[in-house]
Amino acid sequence: MTEEITTSNQSAEDQDNFHTDLAVGEILRRARLQLNKTQQDVNRDLRFSSHIIDALEKSEFQKLPGQVYIIGFVKTYADYLGLDGEKLVALLKDQAKIQTERPVYHFPNITRDHIAPPAWVLISSGVALVIVLMLWSLVSHSSSEHTIPPVPATLTAQLTPPAKPKPQPKTVVVSEDEGELVTTTTQATTTKTTASQSTAIKAIQDCWIDVRNDQNETIFSRVLKQGEEFWVPADGKSYTLTAGNAGGIMVQKAGIESAPLGKAGEVIRNYRVQ
Repeated sequence: MTEEITTSNQSAEDQDNFHTDLAVGEILRRARLQLNKTQQDVNRDLRFSSHIIDALEKSEFQKLPGQVYIIGFVKTYADYLGLDGEKLVALLKDQAKIQTERPVYHFPNITRDHIAPPAWVLISSGVALVIVLMLWSLVSHSSSEHTIPPVPATLTAQLTPPAKPKPQPKTVVVSEDEGELVTTTTQATTTKTTASQSTAIKAIQDCWIDVRNDQNETIFSRVLKQGEEFWVPADGKSYTLTAGNAGGIMVQKAGIESAPLGKAGEVIRNYRVQ
């Protein structure tokens, strides 16, 4: 027994009492075949994917995203095939028992308790806060009266390089030779070395240096900035140098400058400078 799918005009009573034993999916499939359309035609015209078309025609609605989408797909497909989309949706709701009304959720009423603490709690808290503020004020005031101690003299000496040696003054001697005054300039004799004979450590790049005497006591220790120089004391003692960037340090002895003492970033230790 076959049932014909038709879109002819029917009476209002027939439309209200639309019933059939055919599933909605089967109605859609038969209508498509009656129009000689393939699933590829539906895919091209409606942009429905093949698995959606197959699920609609097999009434496998559980494979579709949700109830709202099912109703939309069925109505669109039915209108496309020339069927009455509204009637087919009504049949779908009857067959699939699809719920169309939004569920009503009943949430419990939230009650808020406004319980104020006792008066003695508020008073005690206020008194405690005042006491804490007073103690904090006294402590901060007393700490501000302390003076900062000066930097130790030994540390200050280590950060301050010795002054550059000054050249020795010349002595002018005036003598009388056969009635003529003769002026002779001589260099004053001294046991100290002049500036041209002293040793200087020069920074061509920023470099940390540490200079120690023969008792292994630090006499200078800090970063020597580019362009700065440290003149080793000309007191006849021996001194050693430790540097954190040997490529940024050169030594000048007797007016002659050496090449950098090493590579950039290289650390040298106990390099004898005098």
